[in-house]
Amino acid sequence: MKFFAYVLLFLIFLAAVPAGGLDTSEAAVGVSLYNQGRLREAREVLERVVEQGGAGSLEMAVLGMTYTHLGEHERAREVLQRAEQLDPFSSMVHIALGTLEFELQNYEAAFEYFDLAYRFEPDSRQARSGMVASLVNRAILLYGRGDTAQAERMLREAERIDPGAVAVLQNLSLIERKRGNLEAAAAYLERALASEPRNPALLGMLIQLRRDQGREAGLLELYRRLVEVQPSNAQAYAEMGALLLQQGEAIRAERAFLEAESLDTDEPYPYLHLARLCRERGEEGERVLTLLHAAIGKAERKSGMLQMQAAGVIRGQAGELSAQQLEQLQLLSDQSEQPQRILQEALALLEQSHENPQDYEQDIRRLSSWYPHSLELRIAAGRLLDQGRRFEEAYEYWRELLDRFPTAAEAHLGMARSLERLGRVEEARVAFHRARDLDPENREVYASLLGVYERQSREEVLLERYAELYERERTNIALLDAWADLEERLGQTEQAAKHRLRARALEARE
Repeated sequence: MKFFAYVLLFLIFLAAVPAGGLDTSEAAVGVSLYNQGRLREAREVLERVVEQGGAGSLEMAVLGMTYTHLGEHERAREVLQRAEQLDPFSSMVHIALGTLEFELQNYEAAFEYFDLAYRFEPDSRQARSGMVASLVNRAILLYGRGDTAQAERMLREAERIDPGAVAVLQNLSLIERKRGNLEAAAAYLERALASEPRNPALLGMLIQLRRDQGREAGLLELYRRLVEVQPSNAQAYAEMGALLLQQGEAIRAERAFLEAESLDTDEPYPYLHLARLCRERGEEGERVLTLLHAAIGKAERKSGMLQMQAAGVIRGQAGELSAQQLEQLQLLSDQSEQPQRILQEALALLEQSHENPQDYEQDIRRLSSWYPHSLELRIAAGRLLDQGRRFEEAYEYWRELLDRFPTAAEAHLGMARSLERLGRVEEARVAFHRARDLDPENREVYASLLGVYERQSREEVLLERYAELYERERTNIALLDAWADLEERLGQTEQAAKHRLRARALEARE
């Protein structure tokens, strides 16, 4: 969970105040330059005013603020301490001191100065903003050290001081979301949006919360507001299109997807959907292929990004993963299913979109060269060799692929099929078992295993093997059904019925 820092960016806008005996015109110029953000020029003028020996606390406070913003912290402290001696009750001087401590990340000291300034001048917006900023940033440091309770106390105090402070409400929303209190988290974001209705970060956070809640009511309006504020937000158009499609608004969904495409969204689904529409309308093949190539490429990149994130969670872990890390890995795993599904659908549509198998094979090989780390594209190329009955070539292809991807179940399955077609049945049996162990719920593997054992007249051996596997995999529905199929072939109908009943009971629980 990443907190939102509160950054003090304000320059304090002032009017020049006469200091007895001093040429006020130069002081006024220095303050004006500071107000315009022309800090180096302001420093030069205000230093000259101070050097003349008649500067008041105001001129010193402004010069101290100028030094702070320019990163000259020691000089800022020196001049501000002199200003405090001149006027210990000046809210402006204490705001300047608070800003210096804030810049140095001494947030507790910064809060004390801002609090003093607020006591001296209760109407000071800068003082109140400084107090809130100091509390928020202290909360971030505390949270980073694992002290969530104390961090929340800081945020509650900041909320008391300024109930509408956006950074406070954002961070309280994050805490509630972490606890699973999604409605409370959403309520904080709604309050923040009341202060900043066009804040894209708030809109994006609320959209994600509503999606996590499964609440579609009002989602489209949130997306409309987001793209109005960020008309180049390709992700928002892609997600809005998917939501419109889900709600049966096909025409509006297409418009949103076309916007997402024009903005080069990283989401693969808009390209796949538009490719389907083009095929249905009989549009030119080149447009369809271009969209499918984009869908495949975007799916590959998204899948790779999720894999890198998962690797980052695991990297450096000497012991067991924490509950939070396991939850994060599960979320990444769930998210990775979507680009993988889109990739498979895009490849199937790509095959249908080519007039002959040779063009499809050439296209697959070209895509494989574009995305050399894509296992799915390489598997698709291998399947083409199988379909073309080029079994010797297919065997060599799968063998080389397994050198690079030794745990790829589909590659083991492809090699097993090639070996079987080449008459190397025993080697095929071993390869089918490897594929099964890597993908134990793949029903296709069980059908292939049955065929191999039948050719060897060793069905009883396979029956024993299934019994052994069941001891370790008691919730494997595909295994239970394959076991029942084999028992039925061997006339063991009572046992087969028992295993099928178990399989259906497991299905009912899912």
